[in-house]
Amino acid sequence: PHPQVIQVLVESADGGSVLRPSVITSAIEFHNHVTSAQAVLGESSPPYDSVCVVVPSSPEASCLALDSLLSLWGYDAANVPDSVSDIASAVQALDALVSFYVESALGRIVREPANGTVTGASSILLSYPVDASSPHLADFETALVNYVSSAYQDHEDLRLYAFASTSFDEEINRLVAGDAPLLLAAIALVVVWLALSSSFGLLAFAAFPTVLVSVAFAFAAQALAGRKASSINFLVSFIVAGVGVDDMILVESFYVKRGKNLPSALEASGHAIFLTSFTAVVAFAAGAFCDVPAVSSFCECGALSFAMNFALNVTAFPALLDSVRGGRQRSNARDPPDALEAHPPPPPPW
Repeated sequence: PHPQVIQVLVESADGGSVLRPSVITSAIEFHNHVTSAQAVLGESSPPYDSVCVVVPSSPEASCLALDSLLSLWGYDAANVPDSVSDIASAVQALDALVSFYVESALGRIVREPANGTVTGASSILLSYPVDASSPHLADFETALVNYVSSAYQDHEDLRLYAFASTSFDEEINRLVAGDAPLLLAAIALVVVWLALSSSFGLLAFAAFPTVLVSVAFAFAAQALAGRKASSINFLVSFIVAGVGVDDMILVESFYVKRGKNLPSALEASGHAIFLTSFTAVVAFAAGAFCDVPAVSSFCECGALSFAMNFALNVTAFPALLDSVRGGRQRSNARDPPDALEAHPPPPPPW
């Protein structure tokens, strides 16, 4: 199995402490609702035991339990004390044994200034280990997120927030969809600026296919390697466009200054282009080792895109530049026959 954790943050609906009988009871009911063997999250929802991490040594193949603070009462609402002080005492007893566990299970703990005893908290964190390789995980996560968003109907005392890969993907997709027009507008602005300011007008139109080919190469390489692409990978094109266009401007600038001598221009600009591209590739390659899958995929895409962009900026773009500018210069600078006769070429040095 490939374990990961779905987390649900539980708060009181009135914003008060969660260490109260009504809130603890509702939280236990919610937990039992989620982990029930029945598909209670929806008609099409798989049960929790179909996606949980199974304990290998368990004779009944039971789910791995990542105990929350609710385990103090055995996940049984009948065991919850009727007074706030009794609940706080139970939490304080646990805090005296494993304070780090209480600190991670409760949010914004309120303590007595005099002796530091626990008197309240703003939230409880519930964790559910699941198997990332389960074919039912996406359906379960979607059902859980949808249920949490409407759980106030069944659990009026609670305010719930789910943290699952599905919820993160939905948020990322929403952000990418909202940023896509800005991304396209930024690239269009770069193209227009190049067309108006550059002495090589075709540079503006060479930038877009260069970025497109670089990012497409990265996606293809990730697909061939069996790596899952994240939707935020598309944002790499914005970074590649900025650095790639800067390299193009550098090549064109030295090409003009060196009298349209392409080898001399590449010799002068190659060091700067290599350093910017190399450092970008190394930085993104280091980020590819991040444990967060979306960040790792994004950094892999960035490293591959910058590598291909460097290759294009020292091969395809200089060839295009010289064929358009250099060819035009050579055709306009051809000497007439009379000039060749009046000024014959110098003899060879040998």
